[in-house]
Amino acid sequence: MGALVLVVCHANVCRSPMAEALLSQRLPGCSIGSAGVAALDGQPADPAACDAMRAFGIDLSAHRARRLDKRLCSEALLVLVMESAQRRYIEQQFPFARGRVFNLGLRIDAAGAPAYFDIADPFRGTRTDFDACAAITADAVEVWADRIETLVSRGGPVIATV
Repeated sequence: MGALVLVVCHANVCRSPMAEALLSQRLPGCSIGSAGVAALDGQPADPAACDAMRAFGIDLSAHRARRLDKRLCSEALLVLVMESAQRRYIEQQFPFARGRVFNLGLRIDAAGAPAYFDIADPFRGTRTDFDACAAITADAVEVWADRIETLVSRGGPVIATV
């Protein structure tokens, strides 16, 4: 799997680094990146996000934030956002990305229909907020990882039937 999956949140210091790391762990053959719509380039991951990821055996200490830009959007075959507002922003700023931007928050119902939801930002929250965000993110990553693996195994593009 060589497709680039880009995970996007607001500042790229909490949710998207956690999701990037979880996806990378789950899909080791897939190129995964992250960015923020309002990121300050070079900022480290929030210490509480680092703490929350340790429970998953993940070290975020090397993470550095980067701002979402045209190049990152154009290289990504799939862009996963934390909030519907971020999806709308990306589709407005980078119209070429339409059809490749989806909420990371995804559940599949019994009939196989997708149900998208926002993943709340734990920034400036409690450790419990970060742990809850990490757990929700991990569950959503599992759903997406299964979908990505299925599509890649069929030889189709990652976004063919997402």
